[in-house]
Amino acid sequence: MRFAFGMIAALLLAVSLGGCRSHYSWHQKLTLVVETPQGTRSGSSVVRVDVLYGQLPLMAGDTETFVTGEAAIVDLGQGKYLFALLMAEDDGGLNGTVRLAEYTWRDQITGHGKERLSQIANLKGVRELPRKYYPLLVTFKNINDPETIEQVNPDDLENSFGPGYSLKSITLEVTKEPVTTGVVEKLLPCLKMKKECISNKDVFPFDTTNRIKRRVLNIYFRRNRI
Repeated sequence: MRFAFGMIAALLLAVSLGGCRSHYSWHQKLTLVVETPQGTRSGSSVVRVDVLYGQLPLMAGDTETFVTGEAAIVDLGQGKYLFALLMAEDDGGLNGTVRLAEYTWRDQITGHGKERLSQIANLKGVRELPRKYYPLLVTFKNINDPETIEQVNPDDLENSFGPGYSLKSITLEVTKEPVTTGVVEKLLPCLKMKKECISNKDVFPFDTTNRIKRRVLNIYFRRNRI
Protein backbone atom coordinates (compact mmCIF):
# COMPACT_ATOMS: atom_id res chain seq x y z
CA MET A 1 0.00 0.00 0.00
CA ARG A 2 2.80 2.39 0.90
CA PHE A 3 4.58 1.65 -2.39
CA ALA A 4 1.37 2.28 -4.35
CA PHE A 5 0.81 5.58 -2.56
CA GLY A 6 4.37 6.65 -3.37
CA MET A 7 3.88 5.80 -7.04
CA ILE A 8 0.67 7.82 -7.16
CA ALA A 9 2.35 10.81 -5.47
CA ALA A 10 5.25 10.68 -7.93
CA LEU A 11 2.82 10.49 -10.85
CA LEU A 12 0.85 13.47 -9.60
CA LEU A 13 4.06 15.46 -9.19
CA ALA A 14 5.18 14.62 -12.73
CA VAL A 15 1.81 15.67 -14.11
CA SER A 16 1.92 18.95 -12.19
CA LEU A 17 5.41 19.69 -13.45
CA GLY A 18 4.56 18.90 -17.02
CA GLY A 19 1.04 20.22 -17.32
CA CYS A 20 0.49 23.09 -14.89
CA ARG A 21 3.64 25.14 -15.31
CA SER A 22 4.80 27.26 -18.21
CA HIS A 23 8.47 27.68 -19.08
CA TYR A 24 9.94 31.01 -20.19
CA SER A 25 13.59 31.59 -21.03
CA TRP A 26 15.80 34.31 -22.43
CA HIS A 27 19.48 35.24 -22.77
CA GLN A 28 20.59 38.64 -21.53
CA LYS A 29 23.92 40.30 -22.26
CA LEU A 30 25.48 42.67 -19.74
CA THR A 31 28.22 44.96 -21.09
CA LEU A 32 30.46 47.29 -19.08
CA VAL A 33 32.48 50.10 -20.62
CA VAL A 34 35.30 51.59 -18.58
CA GLU A 35 37.53 54.58 -19.28
CA THR A 36 41.19 53.94 -18.35
CA PRO A 37 44.44 55.90 -18.75
CA GLN A 38 45.20 53.56 -21.67
CA GLY A 39 41.83 54.12 -23.37
CA THR A 40 38.37 52.58 -23.28
CA ARG A 41 38.03 48.96 -22.16
CA SER A 42 34.89 46.84 -22.22
CA GLY A 43 33.72 43.42 -21.16
CA SER A 44 30.48 41.48 -21.38
CA SER A 45 28.79 38.24 -20.42
CA VAL A 46 25.65 36.46 -21.57
CA VAL A 47 23.53 34.63 -19.01
CA ARG A 48 20.39 32.55 -19.39
CA VAL A 49 17.34 33.13 -17.24
CA ASP A 50 14.72 30.38 -16.89
CA VAL A 51 11.37 30.93 -15.22
CA LEU A 52 8.85 28.20 -14.40
CA TYR A 53 5.45 29.77 -13.89
CA GLY A 54 2.44 28.10 -12.28
CA GLN A 55 1.30 27.14 -8.81
CA LEU A 56 2.38 23.77 -7.46
CA PRO A 57 1.21 21.99 -4.31
CA LEU A 58 3.23 22.88 -1.20
CA MET A 59 4.80 25.90 -2.93
CA ALA A 60 4.31 29.36 -1.47
CA GLY A 61 4.83 31.19 -4.76
CA ASP A 62 3.91 30.64 -8.38
CA THR A 63 7.35 31.16 -9.95
CA GLU A 64 10.67 29.34 -9.77
CA THR A 65 13.73 30.92 -11.35
CA PHE A 66 17.17 29.73 -12.47
CA VAL A 67 20.27 31.55 -13.68
CA THR A 68 22.93 29.98 -15.91
CA GLY A 69 26.10 31.88 -16.76
CA GLU A 70 28.86 33.89 -15.18
CA ALA A 71 29.98 37.34 -14.13
CA ALA A 72 30.96 39.94 -16.72
CA ILE A 73 34.64 40.91 -16.60
CA VAL A 74 36.54 43.93 -17.85
CA ASP A 75 40.29 43.41 -18.25
CA LEU A 76 41.69 46.80 -17.30
CA GLY A 77 45.29 45.82 -17.98
CA GLN A 78 48.26 45.60 -15.62
CA GLY A 79 46.62 42.74 -13.72
CA LYS A 80 43.50 44.74 -12.86
CA TYR A 81 40.03 43.28 -13.41
CA LEU A 82 36.52 44.55 -12.79
CA PHE A 83 33.81 41.94 -12.14
CA ALA A 84 30.06 42.54 -12.40
CA LEU A 85 28.60 39.72 -10.31
CA LEU A 86 25.38 37.75 -10.66
CA MET A 87 24.23 39.66 -7.63
CA ALA A 88 22.45 43.00 -7.37
CA GLU A 89 24.23 45.79 -5.55
CA ASP A 90 21.28 46.39 -3.25
CA ASP A 91 19.64 42.99 -2.60
CA GLY A 92 22.52 40.55 -2.17
CA GLY A 93 21.11 37.73 -4.29
CA LEU A 94 20.47 36.25 -7.72
CA ASN A 95 16.99 37.79 -7.94
CA GLY A 96 18.47 41.06 -9.17
CA THR A 97 19.97 39.25 -12.17
CA VAL A 98 16.69 37.46 -12.92
CA ARG A 99 14.76 40.75 -12.97
CA LEU A 100 17.28 42.98 -14.76
CA ALA A 101 15.41 42.94 -18.07
CA GLU A 102 12.07 43.57 -16.39
CA TYR A 103 13.49 46.55 -14.51
CA THR A 104 15.34 47.99 -17.50
CA TRP A 105 12.35 47.79 -19.87
CA ARG A 106 9.81 48.66 -17.20
CA ASP A 107 8.05 51.13 -19.52
CA GLN A 108 7.36 48.34 -22.05
CA ILE A 109 6.31 45.58 -19.66
CA THR A 110 2.56 46.03 -19.38
CA GLY A 111 1.28 42.54 -18.65
CA HIS A 112 1.12 40.29 -15.61
CA GLY A 113 1.97 36.65 -15.03
CA LYS A 114 2.43 34.71 -18.28
CA GLU A 115 1.91 37.81 -20.41
CA ARG A 116 4.65 39.68 -18.54
CA LEU A 117 7.13 36.81 -18.87
CA SER A 118 6.37 36.43 -22.58
CA GLN A 119 6.99 40.14 -23.11
CA ILE A 120 10.34 39.96 -21.33
CA ALA A 121 11.47 36.95 -23.37
CA ASN A 122 10.75 38.85 -26.60
CA LEU A 123 12.38 42.18 -25.80
CA LYS A 124 14.56 43.78 -28.48
CA GLY A 125 17.44 46.24 -28.52
CA VAL A 126 20.07 47.48 -26.08
CA ARG A 127 19.38 49.74 -23.12
CA GLU A 128 21.52 51.43 -20.52
CA LEU A 129 21.00 49.86 -17.13
CA PRO A 130 19.46 52.27 -14.58
CA ARG A 131 21.94 53.07 -11.82
CA LYS A 132 19.66 51.72 -9.09
CA TYR A 133 19.76 48.22 -10.64
CA TYR A 134 23.53 47.88 -11.03
CA PRO A 135 25.07 44.51 -10.19
CA LEU A 136 27.60 44.32 -7.39
CA LEU A 137 31.04 45.27 -8.72
CA VAL A 138 34.19 43.77 -7.21
CA THR A 139 37.89 43.44 -7.90
CA PHE A 140 40.88 41.63 -6.40
CA LYS A 141 44.02 43.36 -5.20
CA ASN A 142 45.76 40.16 -6.27
CA ILE A 143 43.85 38.13 -8.85
CA ASN A 144 45.74 35.00 -7.69
CA ASP A 145 44.40 35.37 -4.14
CA PRO A 146 40.59 35.15 -3.75
CA GLU A 147 40.92 36.53 -0.23
CA THR A 148 41.88 39.95 -1.62
CA ILE A 149 38.37 40.60 -2.99
CA GLU A 150 36.93 44.06 -2.39
CA GLN A 151 33.87 45.95 -3.50
CA VAL A 152 34.18 48.61 -6.21
CA ASN A 153 32.11 51.77 -6.08
CA PRO A 154 30.66 52.26 -9.59
CA ASP A 155 30.64 56.00 -8.98
CA ASP A 156 34.32 56.10 -7.97
CA LEU A 157 36.52 53.59 -9.80
CA GLU A 158 39.56 55.73 -9.03
CA ASN A 159 39.32 54.65 -5.39
CA SER A 160 39.95 51.04 -6.45
CA PHE A 161 42.12 51.40 -9.57
CA GLY A 162 43.74 54.82 -9.45
CA PRO A 163 43.49 58.10 -11.39
CA GLY A 164 41.94 58.01 -14.84
CA TYR A 165 39.52 55.12 -14.27
CA SER A 166 35.76 55.66 -14.55
CA LEU A 167 32.69 53.60 -15.43
CA LYS A 168 31.18 55.00 -18.63
CA SER A 169 28.17 52.70 -18.93
CA ILE A 170 26.50 49.37 -18.18
CA THR A 171 24.08 48.16 -20.83
CA LEU A 172 21.71 45.21 -21.12
CA GLU A 173 20.48 43.37 -24.19
CA VAL A 174 18.08 40.44 -24.59
CA THR A 175 19.97 38.42 -27.18
CA LYS A 176 20.28 35.14 -29.07
CA GLU A 177 24.01 34.93 -28.31
CA PRO A 178 25.20 31.80 -26.49
CA VAL A 179 25.75 31.76 -22.75
CA THR A 180 29.28 32.78 -21.73
CA THR A 181 31.26 29.94 -20.16
CA GLY A 182 34.80 29.33 -18.91
CA VAL A 183 36.04 32.92 -18.79
CA VAL A 184 35.74 33.41 -15.03
CA GLU A 185 37.35 30.06 -14.26
CA LYS A 186 40.50 31.06 -16.14
CA LEU A 187 41.01 33.95 -13.74
CA LEU A 188 39.65 32.17 -10.64
CA PRO A 189 40.46 28.45 -11.04
CA CYS A 190 39.35 27.82 -7.46
CA LEU A 191 35.77 28.04 -8.73
CA LYS A 192 36.25 24.59 -10.29
CA MET A 193 36.36 23.14 -6.79
CA LYS A 194 33.12 22.25 -5.02
CA LYS A 195 34.01 24.07 -1.81
CA GLU A 196 33.54 27.80 -1.44
CA CYS A 197 36.75 29.70 -2.08
CA ILE A 198 35.52 33.28 -1.64
CA SER A 199 32.63 33.05 0.84
CA ASN A 200 34.62 33.78 3.98
CA LYS A 201 35.26 37.34 2.86
CA ASP A 202 32.78 40.05 3.88
CA VAL A 203 32.10 42.82 1.39
CA PHE A 204 30.58 45.97 2.85
CA PRO A 205 28.18 48.26 1.00
CA PHE A 206 29.34 51.84 0.55
CA ASP A 207 26.28 53.19 2.35
CA THR A 208 27.73 53.49 5.84
CA THR A 209 24.25 53.60 7.37
CA ASN A 210 23.66 50.05 6.22
CA ARG A 211 25.61 47.73 8.49
CA ILE A 212 24.57 44.48 6.77
CA LYS A 213 27.55 42.44 5.65
CA ARG A 214 27.34 40.71 2.30
CA ARG A 215 28.70 37.25 1.71
CA VAL A 216 30.18 36.81 -1.76
CA LEU A 217 29.70 33.17 -2.76
CA ASN A 218 31.03 31.17 -5.69
CA ILE A 219 27.56 31.18 -7.31
CA TYR A 220 27.74 34.94 -7.82
CA PHE A 221 30.75 34.44 -10.11
CA ARG A 222 29.47 31.37 -11.93
CA ARG A 223 26.07 29.74 -11.75
CA ASN A 224 24.86 26.57 -13.44
CA ARG A 225 21.26 25.43 -13.42
CA ILE A 226 20.91 22.33 -11.26
